[in-house]
Order: sequence, then C-alpha cells, then structure tokens
Amino acid sequence: MSGKTELEGHFEIIQICHGKIIPDYSSAYALKVRHYLEKFASRKIFSVAGLIFKDQEEREARQFHSFLMTGMAYLKGNRSLEILLSKGSYLRRRYFKEVKGNILSSNIVIFEGPWQFLLFRDFLGDKFVVYDAHNVESYLRKGNKWDSYTYNIESELSRRADLIITITESDSKKICELYTVDMRKVKCVPEGIHISNAKWKGLNSKDIIFIGSAYLPNVEAAETIMDIAKQLPEFNFKLIGSVCDTVKKRSAPRNVRFLGIVDEERKKEEICNSLLALNPVSTGSGQNLKMNDYISHGVPILTTELGSRGFDYSIKEYFFIAPIEKFPERIEALDKSPDLLKSCSEFFIKYAEENSYEKTTAIAFEVIKSHLEENKRL
Repeated sequence: MSGKTELEGHFEIIQICHGKIIPDYSSAYALKVRHYLEKFASRKIFSVAGLIFKDQEEREARQFHSFLMTGMAYLKGNRSLEILLSKGSYLRRRYFKEVKGNILSSNIVIFEGPWQFLLFRDFLGDKFVVYDAHNVESYLRKGNKWDSYTYNIESELSRRADLIITITESDSKKICELYTVDMRKVKCVPEGIHISNAKWKGLNSKDIIFIGSAYLPNVEAAETIMDIAKQLPEFNFKLIGSVCDTVKKRSAPRNVRFLGIVDEERKKEEICNSLLALNPVSTGSGQNLKMNDYISHGVPILTTELGSRGFDYSIKEYFFIAPIEKFPERIEALDKSPDLLKSCSEFFIKYAEENSYEKTTAIAFEVIKSHLEENKRL
C-alpha cells in the first residue's frame, strides 16, 4: 500500500482558518489554504469572520459570516479581529459546534494561523496537530497592544504542535528561537505558484498593478501607492483585492483605481496588461504570496527588499528592488527599458513552471507523511 493511499484511507483532516476563503482567489491566504494540501483527498476547511457576508460552501471549504465580531473589530482597530476570534468574542455557536464536531472526527488538525488554538485545544486529545505558520505572528505585532498576548498564543501552539510548517527558512529560525521548540519539527514548505495560461503583454502599457488583502502591511502599501501616484500622473495605478475596502479612497488621486475583489479572469487581464506590478511593503514576515501571482503571469516586479523575502537569489536578481522613496524614479526608468522588462518576464515564466503548486503540494504531502511516520501514526 502506498503512502498516499494510507493517508487517504486512514486520515481525516480539518483546516481551521479565518477570513474569506471562497472563492479561492479572494486572497493569497485563501489560495494557500485551499490548494497546498490538494494531494490529501479527505479534508475539510472551516473559516469564520472577516469580509464574509453569507455562510457559503464550496467543495471542501465552508465559511461562516460573523457580522458582530467583524464590526466590533473595525470599531476597536489595532488589528483586533484575530484577537476577538482567539477569545471567542461574538463567535457564532453554529461555527463553534461544527468545528468542534469535525475536530473530534478528524485525525489531523491544522491551524492556519494560531488564532483559534485556544478555542479548540481542549478537544485535541492526542490528535496530530499542525501549525501552518503563514507568518511569525508575534513578530508582526511588535509594538502592538496585543504583542505579549499574541506571543503567548503562538508559543503554546508551537509547543503543542507535532509539526510546524513555515514558508521561509527565516520564519523557521525565528519560531525555533522565540519559542524554544525542537527544530526537527519545524519544516519550510515553499509557497507554490499556480501556472497561468495568461502571460504578460503590458510592455507598452501605462498601468501599474498591486494586489492585496485587508491585511495591515497591504493597507500601508496601498497608502504608499497613493502617494507614489501623486508624483506620477502619467501612470494609472490599479489596486485589486479586499485591501480596497480598508483604505481612505477620498484621499486618492485620480490616477488610482480601486477594483476590489474581481474574478480570476478579470484579475489575469489586469495583471497581464500592466507595465509593472508593485510590492511596496515595509512590514510583515513570511513570504509575500502576491509575488507568486505576479510571477505566474510574467509581469515585471518592483518591490522593496522586505517584499522579496523568502525567495532565493536565482530569482531575486530578476526583481527590481528599491527603497520606497526611490519607487517613482525607478518606475520612470523601467518604462524606458523594454528589453530589461522582457528578459525578467521570460525568466519568471520559466521559474513558475519549475516551482508550480503541483511540486510544492508534493513537498507538503511528504513532510506531513514523514512526521506521521516519526510519531508512529502510520
């Protein structure tokens, strides 16, 4: 019997998330949680709160609205949605009951972020627990009023987890150092790239694209883009994703368009017809998953050094990396460098094929399988 058959035949998996995951192109977070475990046939994904306006089900995924929690988080600010969720504040009983029931009937429990661990830790028993660390959350919240609270949650989950999955080696190292966990149970699984049949054709365009979810580093980046746009009136800046719902549009110049969440075909069209994709992030950890979206279509990328984290040198030399204050002049220079843009685009297409989701999901499968074997669960 093959390892895959054993896992499919004997294990039920539940992934516990938050925020919008239907449709899967809602955000980079949604793409990751929906696809990186595709090799496992028997799994269910539950998510709650955030910009969800109705309960919805799509294949293995279910998402639940929580208007009261989301509204209170907006009023409280300070990135308090995850904190309210971790405390069960305003959490719907239906969601709690269904997740609890599925935990009890599952063998493998995967927390997509640490926020719901406290809610469900008493029902885990001896189940195989995975912490899928999209970021090092306590690192992100340094200086935030909830930094020590976040540290305690993430620390407890990191110690309880049988396996911790990160998306960068840097985050693996931070988790081991912060929480004194055995480095043997922390594994880096690079974020995969969806191969797109739509390729870049924006060489003569004046459009510049940014994709982001309603996540603080993206909100800050969107505000930065509005400032850049004021200096470059000859270019059109287009923002896609739920980040559009969180920025002050009234202060945006006329050459900034907020497209919001669009369907996959529209997103492809906007990316492929843009001269450049931007990633002007100045905070955050993990890997900026929007970069993989850009790469899959072959659009040239202008990013900060922080925005390029998690990528190896072989591709970083094809990113245009600059401090934010230099973005306007770099955009103007790149607009006059068609051969340079074309060479970067060609490399990205090749890189995407070599680092596809098909390959990284195989890595995730083998990582979980090997740890199940080590823990004598197979």
